Amino acid sequence: MSGHGKGSFRDNIQGIMKPWIRRLARRGGVKRISGLIYEETREVSYWFWKESMINGSDDYCFKAMVEVIGQFGPGFKAPSQWQLREPLLKKMVDKTKYALKKQEELKVYGCSIVTEVWTNRKNRSMMNLCVNCKEGTTFLSSKESSDNYKAHNGEHIFKYVFKAIEQVGFENVVQIVTGNASNNMVAAKLLKEKIPHVF
Repeated sequence: MSGHGKGSFRDNIQGIMKPWIRRLARRGGVKRISGLIYEETREVSYWFWKESMINGSDDYCFKAMVEVIGQFGPGFKAPSQWQLREPLLKKMVDKTKYALKKQEELKVYGCSIVTEVWTNRKNRSMMNLCVNCKEGTTFLSSKESSDNYKAHNGEHIFKYVFKAIEQVGFENVVQIVTGNASNNMVAAKLLKEKIPHVF
């Protein structure tokens, strides 16, 4: 999730409240939608004040949590203390151990960054990046753009792939797998100048 400050926080809360707002508005139960948004935002604010965690509103984990709740919609129930201390914590520990294991394997065997560019039904350009290593292929990230020219521009591809290599670790990447289109060749040339050992 991107964005900072009041606007971003308000947008997140509105995302959660949209289904409720529509239902209440249809029933004539809301005179002012903004009033309802304020009330729900205030309830979230109470938690921050009570726990003395105001700085937490800028934390990426909090923003991700708000987004997940909004996607789930009405009826989402917060995890209990037992769930947080036992099954959920265990799953996170296992996930972390697996990630560390894969990281160690990357150092031994190296990996390939695989790129894929395509256009969806809304005519938006999508670029997916995956990491291929001994354990298999793992999705790394996806970038969407409404400007197809910019998205397929060689410099744009270079910046996106370079950031991915930086994330995985320059010393862990042995090659880039991509198409032979001219824009990819431009990106490849820029990458070779920046990190020659990959080519």
